[in-house]
Amino acid sequence: MTVLLMEHDSDTSSGMRSAIHANRHFRVIAHGTDHATVLALARTLLTDVVVIDARLDGVDPLALCQELRALTPPPAVVIVAAQLAGAEPAHHLAARGSVHLLRGSEPRDVVHALRAIGTRRSLCYPDAL
Repeated sequence: MTVLLMEHDSDTSSGMRSAIHANRHFRVIAHGTDHATVLALARTLLTDVVVIDARLDGVDPLALCQELRALTPPPAVVIVAAQLAGAEPAHHLAARGSVHLLRGSEPRDVVHALRAIGTRRSLCYPDAL
């Protein structure tokens, strides 16, 4: 599965990228630092998963998630956040399809979410769950 990372911190990004690449089923193919770039990359590259670091200044992860999920085909989305403003809308997004909400920023948690998405995709159409 292809992964698009949205992060500013190169140290965190490097650790996250290394953890993702440790599993042969996942490859980070692009890295964006702002809303417009991530949306354009996802639209152009048709990535399977977009990982959004919601702790970034000026990022509205829920708005970006909604725009990403409106793409055809929609990528799965992993939102990494210590706390997420508007938790109710976030849970509605998560209930509609392949959206994972993570509290914290450990690379292993992101890899676990990617594995869950991969399992779901291998078993059935991911948005049917």
